Amino acid sequence: ILSNSSSHKRNPYNRIEISFNTMDYLYKVFSEKNFVNQDSENMIASEIYREILPEFYNILRHLEVNIKKIRTIKNNIYYKKLLQNSKSKEIIKTHNIKQRIAFFLFTKVL
Repeated sequence: ILSNSSSHKRNPYNRIEISFNTMDYLYKVFSEKNFVNQDSENMIASEIYREILPEFYNILRHLEVNIKKIRTIKNNIYYKKLLQNSKSKEIIKTHNIKQRIAFFLFTKVL
């Protein structure tokens, strides 16, 4: 089975970066259409959390903690925007406990 080979292994840091790029794209599209408001921001945040929370869990689960990459994520404007979203706590509560704990550790401890 090739599931453990490097070609099949997912890189959680790259997937988080891709999610932030998607977030940037969505904001640009919504801005062009004059559709940026609290509802659209909450929808974007919900979708991005759905993508990145499992990746934070994967980082901790596979012990792939890389402080330099974590700092890069924490300095990302879209990471900060997610944390500032008024619905963040509600959105995060919809995810499983493992992902919530991983995200808490990532944001508060690392």
